[in-house]
Amino acid sequence: MIRGALRRIGARGIGVQIAAFVVLAVVITNALVFGAGLALGLALGPPLDFDGTVEDLFAYGGRIATVATLVATAPDAARPAVAARAVAEVPGVFAAAADDAQQVVPLSPERARSFEARVIPRLLAARLDGRGLTWWLQPPTQADSRYPGVVVDFSDGLRLRFEHAGADLPRPPHRFGVIAFGVIATIVTIALLLGWTSRAISAPLERLAASVAGGGLDGPPLPQEGTAEVRRLAAALEAMRAAQRAMLAGRTEMLAAVGHDLRTPLTRMRLRAEAIGDPALRADFAGEITRMADLTDKALAFLRGDVFDEPFTRIDAASLIASLVDDLMDARGMAADAGPQVDLELPPRLVVRCRPEILARGVGNLIENALKFAAHRVVVRLAVAGEAVVIAIDDDGPGIAPEAREALLKPFARADAARGDRRGGFGLGLAIARRAAEQHGGRLVLGRASLGGLGCRMELPIVEAAADARAGISP
Repeated sequence: MIRGALRRIGARGIGVQIAAFVVLAVVITNALVFGAGLALGLALGPPLDFDGTVEDLFAYGGRIATVATLVATAPDAARPAVAARAVAEVPGVFAAAADDAQQVVPLSPERARSFEARVIPRLLAARLDGRGLTWWLQPPTQADSRYPGVVVDFSDGLRLRFEHAGADLPRPPHRFGVIAFGVIATIVTIALLLGWTSRAISAPLERLAASVAGGGLDGPPLPQEGTAEVRRLAAALEAMRAAQRAMLAGRTEMLAAVGHDLRTPLTRMRLRAEAIGDPALRADFAGEITRMADLTDKALAFLRGDVFDEPFTRIDAASLIASLVDDLMDARGMAADAGPQVDLELPPRLVVRCRPEILARGVGNLIENALKFAAHRVVVRLAVAGEAVVIAIDDDGPGIAPEAREALLKPFARADAARGDRRGGFGLGLAIARRAAEQHGGRLVLGRASLGGLGCRMELPIVEAAADARAGISP
């Protein structure tokens, strides 16, 4: 029932949660302090015992002052009889010889600092000053007593010794302890409730932020939980994501239609170019037509990556990369002794869980770029680093200046100035590769290769792949 009530409070709103936090803090703190006081009362006895020490101390001092006053005001002839009657009838009053050295033993420093030793002199001074009496404190005869003894000398040489009669009453608890407990209980209660409230508010926001950051447009629905404000935010983000998916789908369909319409005239142009008699002119026409077709295909591939919801599948990444290299070499017409040399540093088998088509498109663009700009050599590596799969493509080409690398990861950013591209790329290869890495929850990092050119490092945090590689598992 309590958990359900807390859940209903949490669903109301942030303002309601803060108000509930304040009310709970006040109620719980007061309950703790009241309970502590009640427990102390039950442990120490009736409430009267808390004042018993003070009352008993005043009674002791009053008894001394009363007896001393009666004896001091009695006539000289009757004073011995009054003193003897006090000794006989009043508890704790004893006759003492005036020459008894034991009656002048001083209090120890520890006893002199006690509460009783500081209060009794004040009581006696208020009652006995001006009566011609001399009095002082001495250690009690009962070793376990807190009350000091009192010796009173009268003007005629009579001496009486007073001791506390009966057992000591318990001391009341120190006020500082009760106050300290209340302060500590308040601080602990507020800290716990503040932690619970902040967690109840921040946890749904953290889960929502994680879903937004890792889900992408094709991810699972955003969790609509927590306070009313957080649920409204999640609903608004989900609606915005749906609108973006619809917009991208419409744009992709439009470009697909445009691409289809372009392929027909491009095919006719390619056929007509075959009829051109001049070989050089025919080759130029064919090259421009091929470039237009490639631009159309790459633009569609880049845009299709925004909405293409390919499922994750377990594949052999080493075999995938080897096939990509073979296909690209065949497509470019590169023989073993022509064009850049491609070295593959791949494990025999590395099973990963990925989106095969998206990954192949991204890695293929990186390898194609390396083949395009390499002078003599390209190295393709596949390895496991920690909990991630790393695909590295290095070339010995001109490379890219550090200040231009981030800009070239954006769509349609051309590398003409940064990499000396005299062949006019479209500026989509690196953008497609970066998006492929991000759709796997990874990243694409550009740097300087050990060969001297550009080094592309695609890091994919695919935990299953790392575990399979370390364990040598290949289904």
